[in-house]
Amino acid sequence: MVNAQTAGFEGNYVMNANGQTATLQIAPYEGGIAGQLTIGAESATLLGTVSGKQSEGLIQDNGNGQMSAYTAIVSGNRLDLTLLIVDPNTYQTTPVTLNFTRGSAAALQQTTAAAPARQTTSGSGGIGGSNSAVAKEWKNLLSNTRLTYMDSYSSGYGSNYGGYSVERKIELCSRGFFTYNGTSNFSVDAPAASGYSYGNNNGDGSWSVIDNGNGSAILQLNFNDGSAAQYNLGYQNGKTYLNGERWFRTTAADGGEYAPVSCN
Repeated sequence: MVNAQTAGFEGNYVMNANGQTATLQIAPYEGGIAGQLTIGAESATLLGTVSGKQSEGLIQDNGNGQMSAYTAIVSGNRLDLTLLIVDPNTYQTTPVTLNFTRGSAAALQQTTAAAPARQTTSGSGGIGGSNSAVAKEWKNLLSNTRLTYMDSYSSGYGSNYGGYSVERKIELCSRGFFTYNGTSNFSVDAPAASGYSYGNNNGDGSWSVIDNGNGSAILQLNFNDGSAAQYNLGYQNGKTYLNGERWFRTTAADGGEYAPVSCN
């Protein structure tokens, strides 16, 4: 079941680390999360659990197989990843924190400035989180549509490899409910770590659009299990962005496999 905990971490993140672009891709994995961290030519695989807005687990260098503990905290579009680096000679540990922003570098340049995600919950329980002109425009744009996000990543060094693919679909119906479907494949094969997972996640509830007061809006999903997830909305050159990531927007007019099926 998709909930706000996994939805809050899932996606792409980017930062600049010592003049190099660092990327972090995260997908659901056996009730927790898995991901790939890449800095320049180096990459590492992480596996961890999620509790609220915090994740803890292990991260392994895909090149030399060395493992470290990590802690990650997500807040809106920001994710702080702290690695506990162990000196192989003295065995002393040093925490190193990487500050990521959600989205790819290219997508972030194309989206409008995003406000920090708020924890305000819509009181309407349906389409009507805000009656402002901005919110109404977004509700008209999103009603009876399917939003689809797709991403994949792979890396390897000789016999060591890791990768994942993820697809997420949100169907937003004018009657006030949504369906959330996601599939993810994750695989890793490196010294002291191996595994494979195929997940199929479904969740539904009500949705609303909230005007954040600075000319942009937030999509809020209220899941039936009582959790909630929020996405900063952006629109540029006919393309729709959620939290800085490109999502494909399709309607019944697109027909076939691309049309939303939940809103009939």
